[in-house]
Amino acid sequence: MTLCPASCADLAAPSECDFTACVEGCQCSPGFTMSGGICVPYSECGCTYLDRYYPLNEKFVTEDCALSCESTPSGAVCQPKGCSDTHVCTIFNFTRDCYKKSPCLSDPCLNNGACSEITVDLFSCLCPEGFEGNLCEIEKTDTSGGLDKNTIIFIAVLVPLGIIIIALICVLCYKCCRKNKENKYYCDSTDSSKCLSQSCLKCRYILLSLTFIFNLLSY
Repeated sequence: MTLCPASCADLAAPSECDFTACVEGCQCSPGFTMSGGICVPYSECGCTYLDRYYPLNEKFVTEDCALSCESTPSGAVCQPKGCSDTHVCTIFNFTRDCYKKSPCLSDPCLNNGACSEITVDLFSCLCPEGFEGNLCEIEKTDTSGGLDKNTIIFIAVLVPLGIIIIALICVLCYKCCRKNKENKYYCDSTDSSKCLSQSCLKCRYILLSLTFIFNLLSY
């Protein structure tokens, strides 16, 4: 087919084409021409209005909403329209028309969020599952299957630090008890008052307390 096939929007396109090469594609049978990507009889062509083609029977309004028109084989048939003071001419859901003034007309909610008008100037967004924020612009972090990022970082720092502290305490306690063992005294014995020396007892209590606190934080 030619690079410039005839269409309802431009029936003379082939004769005005500067390209002679052929390309792969669909070419309409005699008596038919392209309209919106399909082949239609010439009698079913729409019309061109203000340099824009409209398929047959399509209804539209002008960019300023001053006219309401319908495409016919003989051209666009238009009637006066205009918007009232409480309405505005704009595009909503891909259609230009007069719409009641609303903060939701600009479709402010993202990610398919539903806009709900509160006042003429205020709105709220009902976010779909997985999104949050005033405009549904924030993607939720799935925490149902585990801990959040900040908790994981906290544990990753705390656990090694706790292990190091407990290891140091163990070394100190071991040295304290070893000295007593060399003198044949044991910290957990009551055979002699020297066994219950204050340094050894403090060492044991600190170790037990730190172990208890570390276990609580681990949960």
